[in-house]
Parts: sequence; C-alpha cells; structure tokens
Amino acid sequence: MQKKVSGLVKKAVYSILGAGFVFAFCSCQDPIFYHINQEVKLEEASIFGDIYEIARYNHGGEERLYFANGYIYYKAVDADGYGKWHKCSKPSGHVLSVAADSNALYALVFGSERNDLRGEMQISSKHIYKSTDGGATWVLNDTDGSGTEGLSDKVAALGKGSAVEIMSTNAMTNSNRKAYIVIKGEAFDLSDGSAVTAGNGKHSCAYAGGVKFYSSASACSDPSGTKIFASSGAKIYVYNSSGTEIENFMTSVGVIYGIAVFDNGNEVLVTSSSGSALYRKTGSSWNEVEYANLTSTVSSLYEGYYTIAADPSKSALETAAYAAIAVEGNGSNSAQFTHEGLWAYYPARGKWNIE
Repeated sequence: MQKKVSGLVKKAVYSILGAGFVFAFCSCQDPIFYHINQEVKLEEASIFGDIYEIARYNHGGEERLYFANGYIYYKAVDADGYGKWHKCSKPSGHVLSVAADSNALYALVFGSERNDLRGEMQISSKHIYKSTDGGATWVLNDTDGSGTEGLSDKVAALGKGSAVEIMSTNAMTNSNRKAYIVIKGEAFDLSDGSAVTAGNGKHSCAYAGGVKFYSSASACSDPSGTKIFASSGAKIYVYNSSGTEIENFMTSVGVIYGIAVFDNGNEVLVTSSSGSALYRKTGSSWNEVEYANLTSTVSSLYEGYYTIAADPSKSALETAAYAAIAVEGNGSNSAQFTHEGLWAYYPARGKWNIE
C-alpha cells in the first residue's frame, strides 16, 4: 500500500509508545443515549505500531492470519478472542508488511542506520524474505536460483526512497491465493519472480476468475471468488469475474484504505482516512448500518489502513473481524497514539476494541 508509508514507517519504528488504560468517549451524534450505551473501556493495547496488510495463510491445514508491525504475529482464524496472537520469528530488520500465497509467506524488511548529520535513523536497505514453515524460519527470496536473493536483488538494488510494496489476494480458496511485489510500478509474482501484466500504479489485488489488479489501496473478493470489491476515493465498485463493473455505491467515510466483505458479499466493511462504516445490501441498494460500536468508537478521529473478516461467509455480527488503525493527524483527548495498532470485533464480546 502507498498510504503515507515513509512518514508512518518512521513513526512506527522509532516512536516510543506507552501502554495504559484509556476510555472511549461517545460520539456527539443522535440519538445520544444510543451512543452513550456504545461506550466501551478500551483494552490495554498489546500490539502497537502501523500495520499495512493482514495476510491469510494455510499452515499445515490450519488457517491463519498474519500481520507485521516491525515484528510478525499470527493467530488461527478460528481463535476467537482477545490476546490470542503469537509472535513468530522474523528476519533481521524492521518488517514493514507480509503477504502470502498458497505455498509461502513473504516479508518486506527494511534495515536502518543512523544519520549523524540529521541525528535520526533512516532506511538503509530493503529485502524480501520467504518462509515455507509458517514463519518459523526465513530465507532471502531466491527466485532465480542464483544462491543469493533472486527477486530480492531487485529490492536490494532500490534507492532508499524508491517505492516498494507487497500484496496478497487473500482468497478463501487456498489455490487462489497469490502474492506480488510492486517495484517502481512493476508487479512481480513472489513465488517465481516472473513479471505480471498489472499496469502501473497498482496497489491491490483480488481473485475472481483470475487475479485482478487495482489502483485503489485495497480490493477484496467474495468467498465464492465470483465478485471483487474495489474502491476509488470514498466509492465502492463491484466487478464480476470478467472484470466488468456491475454496481457501485458511495460511502460516508474518507478515502477508503481497507475493504472486508461479510455474508457472502452482502455486507461490506470499509476503513478509511476518516472513520469506518459497514454497508448492507437490501434489494438493489447499499445502506449504512450499525455495526456494534464501530462508528462511535473507531470514529473519524482514526484512520483504518486494512481490514479483514475471519469468515466472510458469515454476517458481520457472527464472525471475528480485524482492522489496522492509526490516529488521524495529531490525535486528541479521545484518540491517542497509544490506540494505534490492531483492533478487533469478536461475536462473544459484541464490541470493537483494541487488540
């Protein structure tokens, strides 16, 4: 993803965040008593930092979700409940993001060094690593068999300020899971290093009758792999497996960064540059609906970089969901930088809260 990466990476790597208990304040929307009822005491944050991707990966028959915030964490998809993430091993350096296909996990890693002239740390190297054992061990992604880095050679050769990102289809069907790296606008398959025809400026991908690439920050397919949801600004576009637009709808949030589908594609959660919202399709129209305490707690004071549903065949209230959240701007009394990191909704808890 291309969303404010350079500044936020610096903040994620070098800021020192304190832990503590904080309280969510209600929104000033009507009816006021409804929003007072939605107030929740925020959990003590256990996972800090900027998170740009969440990857779906099958390890030994167990469906897992992985993400990175400098370190790498995972949990079983069906592990419903707060605090069940495990930290796995990682390559040396700051792990910016992870991606996955049907055979391997991939990690985009930045090295750092101190700039004595400016008195700050800066990016000194970039590498792409691969793991085929669920994140227990990592090796440089040697796609060309040279014994060195293969595809990662291209990443390592980049200038310090050159853009690079990784992305996954995150399809429900394991064989449809693909992962790619975008280097200076050109996309490569992470499994073999082959270049793919994606077009410049692509930052997301999804699978429906084949892999489709999009310029939006996020794209997501329904569980059956027959439709893809992608965004432009605050608008959602729905495409069939042929890539033809079949419908669209406008949301009330900011620029959409994350999309998750529920109820086999009849509900769509969006996270954005300014707030988050859930939409449900009724007949031929899409309407915003209440989603527990989402809009009152994850308000327009927050940015949402990525979101994913544990089981997109179920409704939003019936399955766990996760969102990578950051504070908008300089924060406020009710939106503090200690709130940044992973947030989650669990059916048993019935509320969105810090993870």
